[in-house]
Amino acid sequence: MHSQNRRSVLATTGSLIGVSVAGCSSMLGDTSNQQPLSEIPGFSRAETFLESQFPGEYSTDDYRDSSDVEVQLELYSFDPELAVIEPDTTIHWRWPEYGSHDVVSIDHLSDNEYTGDFSTDFGFESDMLAANGQVRFDHTFIEPGVGLYVCTPHQEMAGAIVVTES
Repeated sequence: MHSQNRRSVLATTGSLIGVSVAGCSSMLGDTSNQQPLSEIPGFSRAETFLESQFPGEYSTDDYRDSSDVEVQLELYSFDPELAVIEPDTTIHWRWPEYGSHDVVSIDHLSDNEYTGDFSTDFGFESDMLAANGQVRFDHTFIEPGVGLYVCTPHQEMAGAIVVTES
């Protein structure tokens, strides 16, 4: 009789855990209808640009469910290097309290080593932000496309924004 009660308890516990997990997973939202990153127009262009800078060593973050996204400027890198967003999303670039940095789309570079090889759909340019100065730059992306950018004093610092078609 002891083993029958134990089996009943285990079966009931297993059923309750299954129902609980199913309930939790439905709270996460259905992401199955989102287009895979590799199929988003312009994604491969952004990857090719970053791959030319950091062969196999860049970060990609999917922010399609966010209206505000923060990109950190590390000592000599952006984090993430590649952000995927939807239209009407604002990117907030944040600087540390040290060093001189800016965020400049590659079409705004006077000495553009990327001309001919890469193109960007968005033009944006922050001021040069030095230590003890303003430590953020914001830009709202309205239309689909690809934004490729660098930090002009440290052109090894490169990043990309891919704006989906919604």
